[in-house]
Amino acid sequence: MSRHLCHACLAQGYCDALNVRLTTEAEIDDPVWVRNFRTFCFNLRISSSDWTESLHDLYRDMPGRVYVRGVTRREVELFLGMFDRPGIEDWFKAFCNTLPAPGVRCHVRVEARSRVAVMSTILRGHFPQAASAWHLEAANENSPAANDNAQKARRLNRNND
Repeated sequence: MSRHLCHACLAQGYCDALNVRLTTEAEIDDPVWVRNFRTFCFNLRISSSDWTESLHDLYRDMPGRVYVRGVTRREVELFLGMFDRPGIEDWFKAFCNTLPAPGVRCHVRVEARSRVAVMSTILRGHFPQAASAWHLEAANENSPAANDNAQKARRLNRNND
């Protein structure tokens, strides 16, 4: 995704007008948000061994600033050191490179909450349109039960004609 900066912002490398909100605890507690975020990460097709470098690169190239929503907007710097540890590839493989099973209520373990907050904030900065839908639940139109009910309704309508 390329962004064009005005001359004033080009010199500093980011846009003063663009702000990225830090992911909240409420979002991380929402199973629909977690499922959609994990699915989004899966669809990026970044291998578990490349996630750390990709996050560092995306944060470096972040358009704008990260802030905490509150009474006053406060700019924050994200700590990416949590991704520079042995065995983190296993976590990326389980969380980002595996789709959640259908019907399973997704959650984030306590020890991974800060990782998810930092990751999702970085990805929200680069993919704001996709991030705006992470809290939305898909309609149930493609499930087998919904299709069975639709077929039954069509049969009833044909029989009544």
